[in-house]
Amino acid sequence: MSASAKRIRQLLSWLGDRDRQLQLALDAAELGTWNWDPATNELVWCDRCRSLLGVAADEPATVDNFLRLVHPNDRLAVDQAIETALRERDSYSIEYRIIRPDGQTRWLHSLGRTHETDPHGRSVGMSGIVRDVTAAHRAAESAQRQKQYLAQLLEAAPAGVAKLDRDMRIVAANALFGANLRLDSAELIGQCLYELLPGMPAAWRERFQHGLEGAPQRFAEECLPRADGSSDWIKGQVVPWYDDHAAIGGIVLMFEVLTQQRHTEAQLRRQDEQQHLDQRYRLLVDKLPLGIMLADRDGVVNYLNPAWQGLAAPGHEQALGLNQAEVIHPQDRARVRAGWQRLAQESSADLEFRLRPQGSDERWVHCMSTALRGLNGEIVGYAHACIDISSRRHERAASEQRHHQVLGLAHRLQRLRQAERLDLAGLLQREVLNELTTLVDGGPTLAIAIERLRRIVYELNPPGIEELGFAGALEHFLAGQAEQAGFEFELVVPESPMLAPPRMLAVLYSVAQEAIVNVGRHARATRVHLRVRIEQSNLRLQLRDNGVGISEGAWPRPQCYGLLAASERLAEIGGTLRTAGSPGQGTTVEATIPLTPSPSRIGERG
Repeated sequence: MSASAKRIRQLLSWLGDRDRQLQLALDAAELGTWNWDPATNELVWCDRCRSLLGVAADEPATVDNFLRLVHPNDRLAVDQAIETALRERDSYSIEYRIIRPDGQTRWLHSLGRTHETDPHGRSVGMSGIVRDVTAAHRAAESAQRQKQYLAQLLEAAPAGVAKLDRDMRIVAANALFGANLRLDSAELIGQCLYELLPGMPAAWRERFQHGLEGAPQRFAEECLPRADGSSDWIKGQVVPWYDDHAAIGGIVLMFEVLTQQRHTEAQLRRQDEQQHLDQRYRLLVDKLPLGIMLADRDGVVNYLNPAWQGLAAPGHEQALGLNQAEVIHPQDRARVRAGWQRLAQESSADLEFRLRPQGSDERWVHCMSTALRGLNGEIVGYAHACIDISSRRHERAASEQRHHQVLGLAHRLQRLRQAERLDLAGLLQREVLNELTTLVDGGPTLAIAIERLRRIVYELNPPGIEELGFAGALEHFLAGQAEQAGFEFELVVPESPMLAPPRMLAVLYSVAQEAIVNVGRHARATRVHLRVRIEQSNLRLQLRDNGVGISEGAWPRPQCYGLLAASERLAEIGGTLRTAGSPGQGTTVEATIPLTPSPSRIGERG
């Protein structure tokens, strides 16, 4: 007896576990359960079922109350499904609408099954589950509305649109697509586009293939050959479409036939070009204080405003009918033509050039040029607005001349200073030092004086490249300056710069001297790095310190004439000098000399 009781308890525990698991599953699926006894008409709803129906806990659960909740348009279908399941002792599955007591209309999916039969084989019970599928129905309705909207939009589209599968067979197409292909759209379904357009350019096939690979494509105003020998101008677009598995199912092709539009635009363009020039610009440009020149698409001058006469250039009689480039000084034409050619891609060109001289008077102008475009974006002409900058150019040339004079003076002062140092060193060597060495005493005071004089002579004329070579002279000079200014230094000079021409090395050495002296005088640096190398056919010297720093706008300083003169010597052999730095971050001086002369330098020498 105890064994049976234990077995019963185990079964009850197992049943309890199964009941809890079932309840968890029902809760997770948001399912309500119900049971119905047709004989007694007793209906039992679980709490979730009542919640789905919107029925209060104290509301009697009867079939009549349930049917009153069912939407009037769905009651017959629900009633028939239940009767059929009872009669055939089978299950049923149906979706229907209910109108809850709070007025909400919801969609429910009910699944019922008969169970237990009487001795006559009739069903005596039914149970089932119910769940809310309103969201799914609304999504389906929205998708259907979207599909209908897209179909309407497809037909109303101003372009021919077709959906093609991966074999380029037409799945769907609007009427305009068929009209563009000169076929009925109904006849297109299932047809291969390549067979419908045997003369299709290879470039189109490549675009379609790129579209099948997921890359949208565009083509604008291209010629499409027809099977009958005619052709049409079209523009279009290719985009991939994706199936339910997010895989590319094919492409959507949209294109418009532009042939008639192009013909119409060409006629309108010809009619509007003259009006565009005459009506929109003539009244305005006649009053402008700028010299205005207009030319057609071929560059032929067709208008000059009165202010043009104020420029010493070909006037109306001479310039009208000429190519626009012929009003430019012959020496400037190639450069200006290149600038005007860029107007095909750029909105404007800003140039300075000389006008073709009339007599001995030469005029410089600042010209702002733009391309005039028609409705389709094609260039229909050119407009040029010019202002006389001759006086400005003369002032600029005079300023540059004064600048070169100052630089030349600085260069000369540097040479004079070097010559003066050499003369003084020679004088000390020949007259003072030699006389002191002839004294008989030779005591310590005299010896110290002689040593100081030797040091002065050495500092005035230290050994250079001729005595120590390029690397040795750099190291010797840098070491002397480091000792005086109290900074550490690092020198990197590989063997390759030694192969440079002696003149280049001499100029580079003088630049290094001036830069090192400036570090000692102004930088207050504790570390200096000097490097010489050959890089990309250029001889480069870079001196970097960790001193007080200098900004790019602060150079050249008035007291840096030595470095200024060194930059001029660099320029004489095609080199450049650059300084960079910032306050508190040190300064970098970099000299660059091309080992191969530029064509312009060769021309100057020739």
